[in-house]
Amino acid sequence: MDDQRREAGIWQQTLKLLSKDCMMWHFTYAQELLSHPVTMALIRYKWRHLGCYVYFLGLFFYCLFVGSVTACVLMSPAPFNVPQIMELSPFNGNE
Repeated sequence: MDDQRREAGIWQQTLKLLSKDCMMWHFTYAQELLSHPVTMALIRYKWRHLGCYVYFLGLFFYCLFVGSVTACVLMSPAPFNVPQIMELSPFNGNE
């Protein structure tokens, strides 16, 4: 009877520690759960049937956005005139 109580006490302490440090518990068992054959088959199935299309579509739109913003910045004129700013600057030597 004492062994059972002591074992129950050890498990209660362990559960208290795990509940306090829940992220550590998830981190400890995440790799084990993700490497399970059923989980790997499900992830592979989801990637092949939907994930790769969504990923590459998002990547395409991101590249299109970055390219269009870059082209817009390179083709637009500067919003200021550099010689005019240099004339007005107090550091150009003219007082």
